Amino acid sequence: MSATSDSDSDDILVVDITPASSCVSCRAGHNVHFIHARRGTERSTPHAVTVEVDEAARTVMLHGVDAGPQTWHNHDPGRLGDALRRSEGRAVWLPEYHLLRVPAARRGRQILFNLARPDDWVPCLPRQEPADRDAPPLQTTPGLFRPPRAGEDAHEWAEAVADALHRDSDRGSGAT
Repeated sequence: MSATSDSDSDDILVVDITPASSCVSCRAGHNVHFIHARRGTERSTPHAVTVEVDEAARTVMLHGVDAGPQTWHNHDPGRLGDALRRSEGRAVWLPEYHLLRVPAARRGRQILFNLARPDDWVPCLPRQEPADRDAPPLQTTPGLFRPPRAGEDAHEWAEAVADALHRDSDRGSGAT
């Protein structure tokens, strides 16, 4: 599958980062974490590229970048190839965050693909079902990794999470 981009429009309304496979990894070449997606779309310089996907080898060849053709890997090349076919070959490379942005079928929507350099590529991390479905949930530090509360601004939320992390690290080190 080959693709080219004739537009590097910045009118992203919705970005699809939904995992399409059973892989749960957010490492390079796997799923796109929401923070990675946000930073990549806000802070990266877009470049129109030509893309070739080899689904069997899980490789993605980018043409049109400054250093010449580059080989990358993605854990779901079939999904990437399908997206490129639906977008009529339009794709944009966000190099600072190794993201490939492909327009989705619905106007204003984009699909992001996380690419990995060959030396950074690791196999997928499969989703695992708990061995005992009746086991109690994992214990976590209260307030750790919680969403912001109603009326709590981002700064307050970040401070609350940082305090919880600090308390958790103090407990682990024996400090009081």
